[in-house]
Amino acid sequence: MRDEPMYDVVCVGSAVLDVLMKSKSFKLVPSREFAGGIAICETYEGKMEADEIEITSGGGGTNNAVSFARKGLSTGIVAELGADIAGKMVTAELLREGVDIQHLVTEEGEETGVSVILVSAAGGRSIVTYRGASRMLTHADFPWKTLETRWLHISSLGGRLTLWEELVRWADKKDIHVSVNPGEQELRKRKRLWECVRGVDVLLLNREEATQLTGQNYLDMKVYRSNACLAGPKVSVITAGKYGGKVCVDGACSFYEGSKVKKVCGVGAGDAFGSGFVAALILGKPTDVATAWGRKNADSVLKNLSAKKGLLHRASLESSS
Repeated sequence: MRDEPMYDVVCVGSAVLDVLMKSKSFKLVPSREFAGGIAICETYEGKMEADEIEITSGGGGTNNAVSFARKGLSTGIVAELGADIAGKMVTAELLREGVDIQHLVTEEGEETGVSVILVSAAGGRSIVTYRGASRMLTHADFPWKTLETRWLHISSLGGRLTLWEELVRWADKKDIHVSVNPGEQELRKRKRLWECVRGVDVLLLNREEATQLTGQNYLDMKVYRSNACLAGPKVSVITAGKYGGKVCVDGACSFYEGSKVKKVCGVGAGDAFGSGFVAALILGKPTDVATAWGRKNADSVLKNLSAKKGLLHRASLESSS
């Protein structure tokens, strides 16, 4: 028997290959046909030049795992890849970053998920995702009997809410702390999701996600800025981009200011905040320090094109705390 758990934290989520292209030639076109009222466009059957490109691992599982590893935490990951070139690229990057990959699932006949991300000169982006193997993780893929960890960090599993429920129950029985950041597919089953997450240690959402989960309109600034807490989880965080965020702990709310950095791209900023916040808690820091770590981690990512390049190491965070 081990005296200490194998890991400080294990991330369960998606693993994909991100292909990011930034071009000043992308046009932003107002249109009511698109959510948000703006489309990012290029010429149909035409060509244009990209000014910057990055190819890197992506998805909530790998983004969070690399972030935790850079904070000096013993980190594992459970995610699914295809047995292809893209999967090998993702695996190689995780190894370089010091993430333990023994619980990665590689399946013959499946294709690793890929996201193509078009980034405008202003830093806004449009993402086209082929989820592939990243949404195929199942009960049989998780090492229920052998995994030992202090924390479990769960991000989107492509709507496999039954697996989410199993993971939370398993962690509760083993006295493992749980932090969660559900995705769009999980939020579509909001009643079941709420029952699943209401007792976790940390719930991470943005305003749109909090609105979808609770039915309260957090997009309304009066609702968002009220002192009403998102009660249930021990800590709830609602991020609001340029408006900062709201942290709810034991029935009390606090707010933090939005980023003032010049945004190169917003990909991965939510993962960066959440992983920075949770990393501080794992290391025994108070909530105000966790908030500061989350902000600094996210600000650094916003200054870079991809989700991982700006992720901070623990020494950088502690020197500025």
